[in-house]
Amino acid sequence: LELYALTTLSAVAYYQGQLHQSCNFAQEALELATLPSGQMLPSASWALKGLGYNNYEWNDLASAEKHTQLAADLGPKWGDPIDMTGTFLLLSNIKIAKGDVTGAQHAFEKGEEVIQSHAVSSGLVNWVKSEKAFCWLRQENLDAAVRWARNSGMVPTDEISLLRTSEYRTLARVYLATKEYEKA
Repeated sequence: LELYALTTLSAVAYYQGQLHQSCNFAQEALELATLPSGQMLPSASWALKGLGYNNYEWNDLASAEKHTQLAADLGPKWGDPIDMTGTFLLLSNIKIAKGDVTGAQHAFEKGEEVIQSHAVSSGLVNWVKSEKAFCWLRQENLDAAVRWARNSGMVPTDEISLLRTSEYRTLARVYLATKEYEKA
């Protein structure tokens, strides 16, 4: 429970822009999930992903990749498909930022494998699809991103729910890329 509480506090601090506090909570959680021998328990994947997010925000891509890759390695042993999917998507974004398009695609495919091999909500599937469209935008594959936008079923006049903010953010980015500023 303490580990879950600390990783949740880390996430809340992250989303509030309090990255140092977020990192402190994640580091504390990592210490709880690490045996005296130094071996990390599978539950350490939560804390490692939190450290990965913070390092990514600080543009410390080497540390972000190291922590996130460790989280990805431990994640299947922990077995939380939502957490594993998020870890692979973060790893994909880190690899894109490093210019490793092949590595980014591989990480993304691992995230897709998780959602295909587990019973997950349609919301998680839609989130992964929107992240893929964002990845296409960053790779300058505008045609694929526009196809996603057309097939997403979302329109600018929709009332945006909190659970779909990342999808609508990607839709706005597609509109910006196609110079449809009013829709964006």
